Amino acid sequence: PTNAALYCTIIPRGQESELMGLYLFSGLVFSWVPPFLFTFLNEIGASMRIGLGSLNLFFAGGFVFLKMIGDYQDAVDFALSRGVGGDGDDTWSSKESCDGSNGAKRLSLPELT
Repeated sequence: PTNAALYCTIIPRGQESELMGLYLFSGLVFSWVPPFLFTFLNEIGASMRIGLGSLNLFFAGGFVFLKMIGDYQDAVDFALSRGVGGDGDDTWSSKESCDGSNGAKRLSLPELT
């Protein structure tokens, strides 16, 4: 729940449904890949060390993506500056925000903890 709330604070306005759908879809799709790879390697008779070592690829990929993430406050400022049309218009569409209310206050990082 915390990572979804944090993700909601950096979504540009007017794209809440689209980007939350991508977030949920990617979480469901990629959650089964490491266990599948481990099971596949185990079933074909590979050593257990190779199977467990293959999981390190996913950790390494996660660290690479983690290093590519920019500053949180810059992401929040960018998301707040984007309107429905992406031109800086500060209006909300008829879509609801991540927490289900229109015009919800965007939280900064200290307020989340």
